[in-house]
Amino acid sequence: MMMSELNQRQSEIAETLNGLIVVDAGPGTGKTHTIVERYINLISQKDVSPKDVLLLTFTNNAAAEMDERIKNRMTELGMEKESKLVQTKTFDAFCLSVVLDSPDLVSGFFGINEKLTRAATLHQNDTLNRDYFIRFLDDFLNRRGSDYGDIAVIASDNGISIMNLIYKLMSRGLVPLKKGWFGKDWKRDLEGDVDGIYQSLRLLNTLDKNEHCDTVRILESLDRDLVFDIPDVHDGENLSDDILHQIANQDRTTLFSFVHDVYYEYIRRSISDNRLTFGLNAMFAFTVLYSKESVRERNSFRYLMVDEFQDTNSNQMMISLMILKEPNLCVVGDWKQGIYGFRFVSIDNITNFESKCVEMRRFLNDDLKRVSFSIPEVIQLSLDTNYRSSQTIIDKAYECIFMKGSTNDEIDIDGLKEKVVYLKQGRTDIGNDTAIRFIQSESKEKEVEDTISAIKDYVLSGKYTIHDGVVSRKAGFGDIAVICRKTDHCRMIMEACENSGIPAYLQGDVQIMSTREGKLALAWLKFVNNDRDPWGYVPIMADMDYTPVEIRKAAIDFTSIPKELMRQRDSLYAKRRRITELLTSLYSYYDLDNDITQAIISTISSLHRGSLLTISDVIRIIEDDIESGSTYPVENFIDSKAVTIMTMHKSKGLEFPIVICPFIDDKTIPNKLVDTSIFFFDDSAGIRCTKEIGRFDDYSKICIDWKTRLARSAITRDYSEERRLMFVALSRAKQYETVISGPKPSMFMKALSGEHYDSIRSTADVSITNDVEILERPKVQDYPERRLKLGVHEILRFENGEGESNAEGTDEVGGKGMEYGTMIHNLAHIMCLGGRIDETSYPELPEIRKILDSLKDADILYPEIECGLPVDGLETTLRGVIDLLALYPDHIEIHDYKTDVSDKFESEYIMQLSIYAHAANRFYDKNVRCFIDYVSRGFMKEIDILPMSIIKERVENYLHGLL
Repeated sequence: MMMSELNQRQSEIAETLNGLIVVDAGPGTGKTHTIVERYINLISQKDVSPKDVLLLTFTNNAAAEMDERIKNRMTELGMEKESKLVQTKTFDAFCLSVVLDSPDLVSGFFGINEKLTRAATLHQNDTLNRDYFIRFLDDFLNRRGSDYGDIAVIASDNGISIMNLIYKLMSRGLVPLKKGWFGKDWKRDLEGDVDGIYQSLRLLNTLDKNEHCDTVRILESLDRDLVFDIPDVHDGENLSDDILHQIANQDRTTLFSFVHDVYYEYIRRSISDNRLTFGLNAMFAFTVLYSKESVRERNSFRYLMVDEFQDTNSNQMMISLMILKEPNLCVVGDWKQGIYGFRFVSIDNITNFESKCVEMRRFLNDDLKRVSFSIPEVIQLSLDTNYRSSQTIIDKAYECIFMKGSTNDEIDIDGLKEKVVYLKQGRTDIGNDTAIRFIQSESKEKEVEDTISAIKDYVLSGKYTIHDGVVSRKAGFGDIAVICRKTDHCRMIMEACENSGIPAYLQGDVQIMSTREGKLALAWLKFVNNDRDPWGYVPIMADMDYTPVEIRKAAIDFTSIPKELMRQRDSLYAKRRRITELLTSLYSYYDLDNDITQAIISTISSLHRGSLLTISDVIRIIEDDIESGSTYPVENFIDSKAVTIMTMHKSKGLEFPIVICPFIDDKTIPNKLVDTSIFFFDDSAGIRCTKEIGRFDDYSKICIDWKTRLARSAITRDYSEERRLMFVALSRAKQYETVISGPKPSMFMKALSGEHYDSIRSTADVSITNDVEILERPKVQDYPERRLKLGVHEILRFENGEGESNAEGTDEVGGKGMEYGTMIHNLAHIMCLGGRIDETSYPELPEIRKILDSLKDADILYPEIECGLPVDGLETTLRGVIDLLALYPDHIEIHDYKTDVSDKFESEYIMQLSIYAHAANRFYDKNVRCFIDYVSRGFMKEIDILPMSIIKERVENYLHGLL
């Protein structure tokens, strides 16, 4: 299909403009194109402006793509001027604009005296957020732990479990008030389905034909040294009905009180510290919209479209209803691709859309009218043609929806068939060039070998033809994706590809702190922080292959540390306040320059930048990352001729001519691991704790709570999300697919293959020849070398009178402070995007308004746009963020806001803007004008842009200082 056209189903959706509409958009059905055309139709109505329409989605990339495609389409139609008013945002960005528009209203909902301000910042790093919560919880328990008895003792060692529980409640819309709770069905959420748990326990307690029952089996499996006051039961017996009632109705009054108070005080502390997380941001947006009609009016729209609606939670759905002036909500998604349950979202929002709307409107309008319209009959529409894959691939993917996860898994086949919209093949170019095969390997090692053999077979055999529209060609490495359930399996395949000479890269997140590079950073930071810490210098010496005798001698007597290490330690110690420089020097010492080192430098620098973190704090964070297996995005060296390796979750939204899915093994997928959280929440069981204090004759200890263990066992295991995950993986393929298991295939593998397996010839003896274009395998390190990336601020010279630099990444050095400058930049961003704020609240805002008004004739305004400037000859790229870029037909204007009260650092600002100017010139090939906007001083100043030779000289001097 030519994407300038619409098929019948797409046209129906694009032309249905009013009402509540649910669009079932399966994979490869042209969803984005349809949304763009529907948007054009909306704003083409006589009385509808882009200001009346809001598009929401979930990722920055998705929002940017949607924004770009809409504006391009509007430009084609001669609507360039109107395109400046397009409003496409992520849910997080929209919620942040709501919160920062009225931050002082947040506290009132909770009855808290502390006030959130517009200087509040959104903290995205999971490790820092965990660290913040643990420190908060420690303080809370020190002050109030005695109020909660045993629960406080158990919580003291399980802070992350408490935090995860709170965020799950947050996503459910369950909020603590000063006294009591707020939320739809809050009492039911806290307690769970008590009767349902009781009935399930009765079934588990039923004796089978051999006079055994599951409740007794579970109790007998528990270590008697780890339980307290457990019933004495034996084979042939079951538990009394009184005990079953005690389990289902377990007294959790203290637990509920503890969770409420920790949750409430965490909100208070976050408000006091002007600190937001994604969860708090969404919850605060909901509370101010719920509380104030004026906020709803300022943030209301006539039309709302939400993409990927299967990924919404309760808060997001209620926000969607509250910001509508009229019942014009179009939600687009595919429940079969709802794979983010671990983020506490629910596909019920799209599968039961109408009933959910009715329930939520009733709740929101309980005392005041917050949703101004009645819920009309919902219009159900769907896309039914897949323009990505062959029918063979499509049909096999759909089989996943009906597979059993275990032998006793009960699936409502008829109910699923009613919900499923089956797709037909829209491509006409594939013909018979499509196939799926299933391989059963003899061992885990053979699974890896067979994956490599499958890759080589696809590329080297010459049997596989790839169709790209009118072009047909033989398969190459770049056509292949290997998609795994687990990250460690991805690493195994990556290593095997490297050993086989196959070009490949990992796409997605990596446990960077668990690598050699991460552990070297940890050891050296410890050594720099304390030159007598053996946990610092001993691992360093071991990595350098010092003998055990030398290492032991140094461990006993620190004066025996090799002089070479002490010299390097002294060099790094001098750079302790500039951690980016410290880490860059460290890796230069080892001649390490790869994707992992760059990711570590970027991650740690971002943690350290603009904060009060010490090296000790960074050490603790790295240790926590290693222990928890935290992952971070890595900008890999990507080549179009390399195999892509990724997890199933990361593959969503992507497509490849060839997909290989290895490790479809028992206990891998479906994942049968149970939630091991000490404090947990479940729809059926409510809030519970899996531990209790056992009090014996002369001592006490923490024990397994056998009642909670049985209650958890009564929860029916749901494999539906695992089925959907398998659907996502298989539906990424266009033409060819290989599915591989080991000697113990999973239930999914058995169902998909019918237990009929193909064979694949071993290619261990087949080498990759030079006539196949591939990347050369790195000769020194495990990762390909890459350009050094420096933040622009790293080469700027902001020094105080004592010669010490300001915090990394900040340029608010001569003004009202970093926090104030950050707040002004955040407000300027909101103003540029059309957000509504009180522009008289700070003296800089009227100045920013003047600047924005002066740029009204620009084709496009880009606030907070990232840029990169390669410095030729130095293998270095300078990276920075331009405050405001205005794009005109014949030139570009760059504006940089400064809250400085003097021109002390103007020369450095000229260097900064000159870098931005050269980057913009290279990208757009247009003349550039640059302005320093002294918004605290009430004037702007155009600068003369420095030549590239001066910038290169500054970078050379900086790099020389690192050596």
